[in-house]
Amino acid sequence: MKVNGDGRECPEWCGTDHQLLSRNDKTSAWAFASLPPRADKPYVAASADEGMVFARTPAEAKEVAGLVRGLADFTPARIRQFAAQIDRATEAAFGAENELEAGA
Repeated sequence: MKVNGDGRECPEWCGTDHQLLSRNDKTSAWAFASLPPRADKPYVAASADEGMVFARTPAEAKEVAGLVRGLADFTPARIRQFAAQIDRATEAAFGAENELEAGA
């Protein structure tokens, strides 16, 4: 029987490696399908280091996968520059009330 970190039994389709999720290093990246107890539809969660994305439709999940595949040939410096562009776009779109963490 597969269980999550809270000891709750996972559904048969759960693809989450719960032991991997408990790791706290800067090289972990993972994705899994989930159907929370009170949700009406499943979603895909993808996470790496300090960020997480939730895709609620197949099209959104494909967009996330495409973005990650597109970053495969980027240098680490270019990826950090891209993240900074996203931070600036977030500020422009959502205003000063959105607090961005320093160094993100």
